[in-house]
Amino acid sequence: VPNLARLALAWDAAKMDILLMLADPQSATGHSGGTDFLMSPDGALRRSKGDPAGLIYAGAAIVHPRLFKDAPAGPHSLNAYFDAAITAGRLYGMVMHGHWITVGTPDAIP
Repeated sequence: VPNLARLALAWDAAKMDILLMLADPQSATGHSGGTDFLMSPDGALRRSKGDPAGLIYAGAAIVHPRLFKDAPAGPHSLNAYFDAAITAGRLYGMVMHGHWITVGTPDAIP
């Protein structure tokens, strides 16, 4: 099953505000930063604070539309939503299958 289909199948609006696709840093190319999240056995996420055992946010997410009800009109970071969902116990993750390649900078392209 493709990763985006797996993400859709894993979505549970009753317990999640946000579901993130995550990559294992050991299965990643071009990622020069630390990790983003630690995942509990039930999939709940918390910030990794640089813990090397953490996972990397792979850029795909399902976000419940209600979170954007009072969102500012201009550009803003999703990190505030991630943190609010962590506080509420409603941020979850799914580790993707396969190799993840980040191309955030030209130097990251192999």
